Amino acid sequence: MSNLLQMGTDFEKKLKERAASTENMLNSEFRKL
Repeated sequence: MSNLLQMGTDFEKKLKERAASTENMLNSEFRKL
């Protein structure tokens, strides 16, 4: 059970990191406009 919980936590971290990097990318694109 704790193994599943750990996987879920790692997955959530990856999602947040990906969302943050996507947001940064979009922000820099908007600055170019």
